[in-house]
Amino acid sequence: MAKIVIIDDEAAILELMSKLCRASGHSVLGFQTGAEGLQAIRTEKPELVIVDLRIGDVNGLDLVQTCRQ
Repeated sequence: MAKIVIIDDEAAILELMSKLCRASGHSVLGFQTGAEGLQAIRTEKPELVIVDLRIGDVNGLDLVQTCRQ
């Protein structure tokens, strides 16, 4: 199945989303900061990235734009 990176600064939401994706057979990497998530995206090359719009250290939309470059 797919490799998924989830970035959300709320631990409970991150855990719930990770469990749901894993239950569907996906490999999940979860991060609570945009910096950690961005590093993982660059090294792990996931098929899907799920990002909270408001992460403590960065804006989620800005992070998505950085990934696209």
